[in-house]
Amino acid sequence: MSFFDDHMVELQKEHATNLLGSVNPYTGLRLADDPAVAFVEINNENGLLQNWFSGLLDTMPAVFRNELNARCNTWLQARYASTAELLAAWGHRIDPLGPNKLDNGDFAAGTIGWNIGRHSGAQATATTPADFNGQAALKVQVTAPGSANWHVQINQSGKSLTAGRLYTISFYARASKPITIYAGIQRAHTDWAALGPSMSPALTTEWQHFTITFEAAVDESNARLNFGGFGNQLVTVWLADVHWHEGGEIGGLPEGVTLEAGNIPSIAYAPTSGGDTADARRDWVRFLRDREIDYWTTMYRHIKDTIGYRGIVFGTIIANSPPNIQAQLDVVDSHAYWRHPMFPNNPWDPVDWIVENVSMVNDPLGSTIASIARQRVRGKPHTVTEYQHPAPNTYSAEAPLLAAAYGALQDWDGIWMFAYDTDDADHFTGFFEQAHHSTKMANMLLAAALFRRGDIRPARRRYTMAFDPETEIRTIESKGTAWRVGDGSHLGV
Repeated sequence: MSFFDDHMVELQKEHATNLLGSVNPYTGLRLADDPAVAFVEINNENGLLQNWFSGLLDTMPAVFRNELNARCNTWLQARYASTAELLAAWGHRIDPLGPNKLDNGDFAAGTIGWNIGRHSGAQATATTPADFNGQAALKVQVTAPGSANWHVQINQSGKSLTAGRLYTISFYARASKPITIYAGIQRAHTDWAALGPSMSPALTTEWQHFTITFEAAVDESNARLNFGGFGNQLVTVWLADVHWHEGGEIGGLPEGVTLEAGNIPSIAYAPTSGGDTADARRDWVRFLRDREIDYWTTMYRHIKDTIGYRGIVFGTIIANSPPNIQAQLDVVDSHAYWRHPMFPNNPWDPVDWIVENVSMVNDPLGSTIASIARQRVRGKPHTVTEYQHPAPNTYSAEAPLLAAAYGALQDWDGIWMFAYDTDDADHFTGFFEQAHHSTKMANMLLAAALFRRGDIRPARRRYTMAFDPETEIRTIESKGTAWRVGDGSHLGV
């Protein structure tokens, strides 16, 4: 909320003042003046764009959505002189609808043409009863849930997309209980990447209609419409009257919505209706990015100028906030975890979890080292304030050595293993525990020596990629994610 709520910013300023202004009774120094306080992080692993990509801005309470939306309308009114100018900039476009690209979209021929994917032991039945106002509907009942929500899917593949053309998806859906699923167009091969906006329909026990229009960014000869997000639950999902057409309308505004009225809705990350152009989404990204600039620089100046802290101040990690913003502060920071624990059903479930038992040396391109290197900003100090290869991966003792060796090669300025605990246990008791992991601690001696002594000199060759603010905005709009908002990985490196 502090990215757009002034009251929250004032509360954070007050907290920073109270915290850094507190006096150590033994030294007589404020924390702001104590050399033991080496650096201050403003907001750990948090960014406004990150929270858009995570879907949080779509689902936060209306009082906060309305406040953010009001700020966006004010921003748009400063950018455009009229609704007509805004629509021209956003590329309002209407293309006639072509025929339905889907086979048997009304399920009159049963399940012909549709694939019901069942993965990793998940079981589901598929029938086509006349449950949609007397017409056929696809009824998929999960009888044995899988461990992940994608373990039961409904899809139809073999369809083509042409870059620059509009496509409209529409369908009716309901479920045996309230549940949010996902629907969207993606590749039917290789990386299964999304080829359009992902919808997150909130299903109820009543039929609802969902539709979205988008402009294809790439050509694809084997795309699929896919429904999922319910494969780890005992639930029944119905689909009816499913359409995928070339054509549609994007970039328009609903009746009665104008720039002058200040009631233009914000752009959802996972919309359930409508259609936004890339230019409209770029304006949304620009607005969110401007809010981030204002927040980070306001807090930075308060800590430096008002409180008088003379140490290092950084905002958050590059994964969660644009590098051109974070580079305005003292240090650019990264966090990385090799094979982070996965929780297929409930977040941070202490019993139901997965840690892949894989050594990082066997995957150099997918390694944390490669990921962090792509977040480096030329001319700025670079730290890694959280790093770990989580237990019980039997290769996890490699973490200090690999981080130190390649950190030295990349000329990083500091590496912190996450995390040191202070209890009296004689064994490690958590995924990220460092102090009680004997083989990791043994390797820390070697790692610290080679990193601090300069046993490995920085690489002689440097590759620099242009990432100016406009490129950053376009990259974020087209390729950003919650944990990779924008960095060198999006530039094809």
